Amino acid sequence: MSVFQNDFDLASLELNHRIKTDIQRYFEATKYSLVTTESITKGLLAHSVSDLVPKAQNMGGIVCDGNLSYKSLCQLSGRAIPALPNAEFASELAKHMADQTQANVSISLLGIIGIPKDNVLSSKIFIGYCFNNNVAVKMLELSGTMMSIFNQSILAALGFLQTLFLKYTKAAN
Repeated sequence: MSVFQNDFDLASLELNHRIKTDIQRYFEATKYSLVTTESITKGLLAHSVSDLVPKAQNMGGIVCDGNLSYKSLCQLSGRAIPALPNAEFASELAKHMADQTQANVSISLLGIIGIPKDNVLSSKIFIGYCFNNNVAVKMLELSGTMMSIFNQSILAALGFLQTLFLKYTKAAN
């Protein structure tokens, strides 16, 4: 491993740790509740935040992998589910789940992973947020192994959540 790669890996670990520490501190200070809905990361987002959000504030996570799970678990029976995830659906799902659960913060993490080319996967990730009724969405194009895409998606979701705390709360300042 090169010196640059080693330094880069250490900087990435430090950033990851700092974001998680800040998120934990923000949830403790605000007493906000959180709910997650995800498809692409198969529950890893909910697992990642389980150590960051106090149990009394963590409303849990839902993993949806098709129309039936969206309609039954998320109670979206009256709404058309898109054939492929998209930014509009990610933001609507985040808002819907915040309304359904009365959570202060809702994150939906959806995406598409393509066919590997030279052992590298490409993906399009949509991260929807509802933060105290403020709705936002981010779209990412990521590549790498399946696990690196999952990890990049979760870090991006938490990183943008950190910016929402900074934008919308005094506890973060």
